[in-house]
Amino acid sequence: MKSLKTIRFSAFLALLLLSVIFTAELEAQCQNCTGSNLTHVMETPKFAPEWTVIYSNSVKGGQYILFEVKKDFVYRWSTLGSEDYHPDVYPTRKSCTTDADCGTGTVCVGTTGNKRCELAFDTELTLSKAGCTETGDVLEYNWNAVFRNQSEIEWKSDFNGTVYLYVTKYSCDTTTDLNTTIKWQMIDSTQCDTCQYDSPRPYDGTDTHKNPANAPDWTKVGNSIVDYPDPDNPTVYRQCTDLHPTYGVLGYEFGYCFGYEENIKGGDHQTYTVEEGKWYRWTTCSDPNFDTQLTLFKGDVCGMSFLAYSDDVEDPSCATNLQSTIVWKAEFSGNVTLLTNRYNCSICYQSPNIHDPFGHCSYTSLEWQRYDCHNCSGGLVGTYTPDDTASTISGITKNKYIEFNLTGGREYRFKAASIDGGTTFKPTIAMRIKGATPCSGNVISQGDEIVWKPIEDVVVEVLVSGNNCSDPGSKTASVEHQVIYDPSDRFEDNPNGWSGITFDSATDLFITDINVYANTWEEAFNACLDHEFSYTTGTWPKLETHTLDDWRLPNINEISSII
Repeated sequence: MKSLKTIRFSAFLALLLLSVIFTAELEAQCQNCTGSNLTHVMETPKFAPEWTVIYSNSVKGGQYILFEVKKDFVYRWSTLGSEDYHPDVYPTRKSCTTDADCGTGTVCVGTTGNKRCELAFDTELTLSKAGCTETGDVLEYNWNAVFRNQSEIEWKSDFNGTVYLYVTKYSCDTTTDLNTTIKWQMIDSTQCDTCQYDSPRPYDGTDTHKNPANAPDWTKVGNSIVDYPDPDNPTVYRQCTDLHPTYGVLGYEFGYCFGYEENIKGGDHQTYTVEEGKWYRWTTCSDPNFDTQLTLFKGDVCGMSFLAYSDDVEDPSCATNLQSTIVWKAEFSGNVTLLTNRYNCSICYQSPNIHDPFGHCSYTSLEWQRYDCHNCSGGLVGTYTPDDTASTISGITKNKYIEFNLTGGREYRFKAASIDGGTTFKPTIAMRIKGATPCSGNVISQGDEIVWKPIEDVVVEVLVSGNNCSDPGSKTASVEHQVIYDPSDRFEDNPNGWSGITFDSATDLFITDINVYANTWEEAFNACLDHEFSYTTGTWPKLETHTLDDWRLPNINEISSII
């Protein structure tokens, strides 16, 4: 039996009400704020998955809050609070006849004979600039994005300044007898832009790090030239070039230079030269000295064009889970800038001590490497065309590659099918577009499992290497390949023997026609919400009845995908 998803909808009602839904999406925003300004939030919120709660179950309809935002940062606001997991609506909705049958904060909704308790404060959020009246510019709006009828806005700022978050009950109702929660966070694509020091720079006298070691090896960025003040003139910085007579390394002490591998502090940034189509990895995993954040920018100007961000990576090779790793594919040839910060986007400022201006700072180590495996010296195994049956190619030795003919629109899975053992190894597989020579094409992905759907017919190479491109010796590996989605097989009627239901494999949703004609969007919404479908499992006399009761109306994208 296919696993049941928690979202299902009525395609028939969606077709009837498409114009209604589309109109609502265009016009849904509230700009009639007449309530009080609760606060002006200046501090930076926590990073996802953590939340910064501004008000817990105390915001009323018609009230608004001001938030300070930074350009290019991604923010999320939500009304979902602990009070919304009310026992009358979670995990199942209680049957009711009147509101009196439901607890505080909930009401009785639905059609006669099929009513259930629901959260009373059906929230809306409107985010605007320059006010929350009709003169303000609406930036984002949401109604019912999360659990039950609670709302959530996700928005990327394109300016530095203030935004207004306006809270209402559907539809733009400024009811003041109900309360909700307001919390916000920065989501994963958020980055730091607090750049301070262009340090450390390479030994070769240039301003750019280039040509890192190939995985599994690393190049330490910390083994580099560091700028320190000239002791005779504290306002002048110079690069250390002398060797310490005892330590034989670079930096500054008692008139000599010496340095450390662990010399990256909060606010340090460096420029790196990259090549299009190659994958690179930067990490602080080898050093747990402080909770790091890494942010990658395009070009040689720190804090401008954001590319990638990392914080608290879960990697067994990391000293702690507070370290950071960026894995990034270069879509161009040129320079990028990497910024290291201490959580939360903090930097370590220079002290007045001219002999040790950064002695108070915590330091970490930074390494980088070319991450994609690209040694195809083992030669071609053969050429294959995957189908919907999982097939395995065995006996593959290191640095061999396989060619696959792929059809546009189909989704494919390639995965390691062997484990580390006496004569076998679990491979890292790297997939790239076939180039003029082996291992010369652009890399698509790398790992122990790759799922990819090409938009057009293409030939790819799948290279087999040891873990993270290491040398597995004379051991052999196996690789499994399969078509896991074919658009011609998207819909399945009567799945699991359920008459009147269609399964959509593209979205993992179930579709049904409940034969209800609705005059308004709200009627259609409630009809889907109240619909139930029962089925039985087992054999007589031990039959079990199950009910699917989490149906809903489709959104614009879902209905347009099946028309």
